[in-house]
Amino acid sequence: MRKPGPTRSRALKVRSASRLKAAAEGDFVLALYNPVSRRRRSQLEAARAILLAHRAPETPVVLARNLGRENETIAVIRLDELHTDHADMLTLVLIGSSRTRLIARGSGRWVYTPRGYGQKTGGPKAAPQPETA
Repeated sequence: MRKPGPTRSRALKVRSASRLKAAAEGDFVLALYNPVSRRRRSQLEAARAILLAHRAPETPVVLARNLGRENETIAVIRLDELHTDHADMLTLVLIGSSRTRLIARGSGRWVYTPRGYGQKTGGPKAAPQPETA
């Protein structure tokens, strides 16, 4: 497989950044797979900056490492706390939407994003979300 040259690599970064920005503007819950490696040290910080332009700093972020393997770990942090040192190639990073909530139950912490079915079935409606610039 051919290594991307400087021009191709830059084009991929621009395209990825524009896709991430569009997903952030759309208020989607996002999953980042293999977000950091020895060579890719800047992308997670760049993604955090893009997301903080569209999400509250306290947006829940799930860091899941070694899922299904020995030494599995799951941590929940705030978006403004997310840094490159939190992840590696074995980490799945889930970033909540504006509706995602952190719920403490017993000794556990749960991350929950309502799906909005109440609006479709005539049930209780979600609170209106503020518009972002």
